[in-house]
Amino acid sequence: MRKGLLTSILMLTFGGLQAQPLPAVPKLVVTLTIDQLRTDYMEAFSSLYGEKGFKRLLREGKVFRSAQFSFADVDRASAVASLNTGTTPSVNGIVGSNWMDVGTLRTVECVDDPAFMGNYTDENTSPAKLLTSTVADELRIGTLNKAIVYAIAPFRDAAVLSAGHAGNAAFWLNAETGKWCSTTYYGDFPWWLSLYNDKQAPDSRIDDLTWTPVHSAESYRYLPDERTEAFKYKFASEHENKYRRLITSPLVNEEVNRLAETILDKTEMGTDNVPDLLALTYYAGNYRHLPTRDCGMEVQDSYVRLDRSIAGLLEILDRTVGLQNVLLCVCST
Repeated sequence: MRKGLLTSILMLTFGGLQAQPLPAVPKLVVTLTIDQLRTDYMEAFSSLYGEKGFKRLLREGKVFRSAQFSFADVDRASAVASLNTGTTPSVNGIVGSNWMDVGTLRTVECVDDPAFMGNYTDENTSPAKLLTSTVADELRIGTLNKAIVYAIAPFRDAAVLSAGHAGNAAFWLNAETGKWCSTTYYGDFPWWLSLYNDKQAPDSRIDDLTWTPVHSAESYRYLPDERTEAFKYKFASEHENKYRRLITSPLVNEEVNRLAETILDKTEMGTDNVPDLLALTYYAGNYRHLPTRDCGMEVQDSYVRLDRSIAGLLEILDRTVGLQNVLLCVCST
């Protein structure tokens, strides 16, 4: 059995909700890749959801229920590369998040590149190890670089592999500082993101960020959990690990939404007839990578918050671009 089953892909256009017909070409394509999303959980916890997130996707979108990766040992990097290139690791070169370099006998990360410095990070990064073009690359080529392409992710590999070789920029969260960072491969760091980092990045709010359940503890009955009291995680108390903990919590998806809204406000994405691409990555894995048996309540609340983040994203897109102008594709790693 192949590992990494993609149990559903959802593609949505929202023209059915509007009086006017759909445009021939969307003004904005949004790809939402949800790392470690389990669609059995998505369905099992459905009584905890609202009507504007998962339920709206399933109700109004086109669902492909039996899609799967055609290669084994799928991880986040190989999945994101495959989704964005339409090829397998044997072609696109991204066999995993890291591998052994036969020349140096050292482990290398899939987006490491000493030729390019980091912005707000000491990581040296580029998509050079990605051997094929991506959807983003082809869009830029096909529009003579008029299309705007940005990628946002909690993780460096997902951001860079989504932005591809020709994207305008890729942004990910620095797990050491809580700032949004990038690489000089994509050129100058945007001035508006520097301002955002100064006043609105997670580091400026970490002291007030606390994760508690949305619903009462007894509502989370779909996975075994012996606890009767609600959990409470205050990230600032984690000291040097506070941003790493944030990145493995469902609150990181709200951070992705906040930056996405800033990009749509500060740039010209979705404002003309040339289709643009906004590639987003959410996280749906277990908090601190704990076994499910040790965090059943957290897993269920993560999906409740994921549902709310999706609903929030749809609201942002409707307010800034208009859902009738958006094509949204949701998939899992």
